Amino acid sequence: MKQPLQFVLPLLFSFASLCCSASHKNHLTAAAAKNTPSDIKMLSSFLFTTAGVIVDGNRVVFDSRYSNAIDGNDAIKLTNPGANFGLFRDSRTLAVEARQPITAGDTLFYYMSNLATGIYKLDIAVQNLAMTSGINCELIDRYLNTRCSVSLADTNHFSINVNSVAGSQASNRFLIVFNAKTVAPAFRFSGITAKKKDGQAVALTWQVNQELDAANYEIERSADGLHFSSISSTQPFYHDEHGGNYQYNDLHPLNNDNFYRIRLTTKSGTAVYSDVVTANVKGLILPMSIYPNPVVSRIFRVEIKTIVPGKYFLKMTNNRGQQVYAGSVVSNGFPSTHSIQLGANVIKGDYNVTLSSAEGIIYTERVIVQ
Repeated sequence: MKQPLQFVLPLLFSFASLCCSASHKNHLTAAAAKNTPSDIKMLSSFLFTTAGVIVDGNRVVFDSRYSNAIDGNDAIKLTNPGANFGLFRDSRTLAVEARQPITAGDTLFYYMSNLATGIYKLDIAVQNLAMTSGINCELIDRYLNTRCSVSLADTNHFSINVNSVAGSQASNRFLIVFNAKTVAPAFRFSGITAKKKDGQAVALTWQVNQELDAANYEIERSADGLHFSSISSTQPFYHDEHGGNYQYNDLHPLNNDNFYRIRLTTKSGTAVYSDVVTANVKGLILPMSIYPNPVVSRIFRVEIKTIVPGKYFLKMTNNRGQQVYAGSVVSNGFPSTHSIQLGANVIKGDYNVTLSSAEGIIYTERVIVQ
């Protein structure tokens, strides 16, 4: 069997700070010149200073002829008088680790010691691993509690800060994990309905086919089917490849046609919209009315009707969604009227006046300012 160090020792020895045990060097140096490393599958990790000076490094080679247990194919690392950055397995520190081909669930454990405080650059270079199918690779930082993706097709560059906090200098701070890739189906809404319930509510239900990449849902409503605004939001519940069903009750729908849609925001920031559905609820007792409408002289009155006692918020926005007025009113549970004086910044045009509470939007009415 060819030893892994027959291929990689010439490369390792080019870095003076990386040391292997003498027994491996003596046994393999003579054979090294006869072999080429171009066909070896390996992952090499090296620490550099910000000035580009090599600090230390290690290497893992993968082949079906090697064992995952420590044996003569692995190179024990000699401790440097300065900084050390090796691999750790079965209570031993290694300069080179020989392992079976990568499979899901494999883990590489780094070992570092005697690093001075400061900023370092960690380079993780791979060779002949791009065809490793179905595997994700991640670098885990136990100190920062972060996971960073590691490409198996290119060199990866990371910045590392070592400070006076013990966790940043921990010997087991870093490790690499290999996990099975999860291929999610494209996200889609598989259904949405809007139905008037008894009383004044509209019941919305929607279904999704998977939620692996879902970050947030916004329930949006419109009076004309064109201009939508959010009336509530909810977080994903299922977080898996199957998805499921959701329900939301609009307790204060518009006294006319109500157009609804669901906006999903993915973890990458992409917006996905459901189909638009409608529910007509004419004849409701409205919680708020505005008069005069059109508004003249920048003064109008808001009549608060069927709402429970408490503090409520009024907001006025233009067609671009820009806020031009914000205020609050207090209801004692009985009908009350409140006079609103708009500022000089409110020009002629169409606006939306929204009544809301801490729980969300209650009612929106369109007004015209003359």
